[in-house]
Amino acid sequence: WQAQLQGVNAELPRDRALASANSRQAHTVHTRLDPGLTRQLLQEAPSAYRTQVNDLLLTALARVIARWTGESSVLVQLEGHGREELFEDTDLVRSVGWFTSLFPARLDVQDDLAASIKQVKEQLRGIPDKGLGYATLRYLGDEASRAALAGLAQPRLTFNYLGQFDGSFAEQDDTLFTPSGEARGAEQSADAPLGNWLTINGHVYGGELSLGWTFSTEQFDVQTLQALADAYRDELQAVVKHCLGTATPGATPSDFPLAGLDQAQLDRLPVPLGEVEDLYPLTPMQQGMLFHSLYEQGSGQYLNQLQVAVSGLDTERFRAAWQATLDAQACLRTGFIWQGDLVRPLQVVHKALTL
Repeated sequence: WQAQLQGVNAELPRDRALASANSRQAHTVHTRLDPGLTRQLLQEAPSAYRTQVNDLLLTALARVIARWTGESSVLVQLEGHGREELFEDTDLVRSVGWFTSLFPARLDVQDDLAASIKQVKEQLRGIPDKGLGYATLRYLGDEASRAALAGLAQPRLTFNYLGQFDGSFAEQDDTLFTPSGEARGAEQSADAPLGNWLTINGHVYGGELSLGWTFSTEQFDVQTLQALADAYRDELQAVVKHCLGTATPGATPSDFPLAGLDQAQLDRLPVPLGEVEDLYPLTPMQQGMLFHSLYEQGSGQYLNQLQVAVSGLDTERFRAAWQATLDAQACLRTGFIWQGDLVRPLQVVHKALTL
């Protein structure tokens, strides 16, 4: 956490820096995507770089906020619901509710959109245990830990993507609950401070992505934040267009943690990454077999064959059965790669191969 937060400028360019920020002055502007673009964002765009939707949302946000602040890094406070399966000895099935955790994430942006997506994805993957440890150390740690984290930069921007609500409120006559659309009343006192200078909450409902930007009108002009919300919509459109137009899908080191490759090595592999299901090292015996096979090519040392004569064979069914076996068994779609600047040979599992 110290490495993440050291030397980061978390300030936002407020229109009135010394103004207050409480619920009485709260105002919300919105970013909305139409159903077509929302569907592309949720279903098609993530496959370009093996991302989650949150990775793409935060990439677009980081680029917009970085242009606004003039910084190369953006500090965002993220919210976790705490119900992830993080620890084998912890089962929350019989526990009701969320165990909300807040934690900071430093997002570095690049001029190149593809590089930004990869970088943000890796930075988010590098956060341990979905950020659960930050608040534990910040508020429950020993005195030295609490003091160290308290003295670091604190995010002034909170982002929380709540996911797709459509599945929770199916459009059926027998649905027990649906959103009413009525005013829900005050959740807090009008004098309560806002959770942050700027809070963005997003969800998908009715097939449309909607994000609300909540802020104090004492600190920010409505026009300032509306322009930011509109710029975010445009950036999301650019991200989706880029991902759908990517001819060769990419991957990042966190997709293959056992391979021990950095991004540059991964990009230089002699196999299209879009066709790769997994990468991992050889076992010691496999290393020996590969060495001898390359050293004495054609010797057949490790070749075993069983030949049988078959009559009356339905060759198409025979071929289809072996193709189904190939599809089901990863070991039959696995080969070795050792060329280039690899430190050690690797096994590459192809997503699909034709018999």
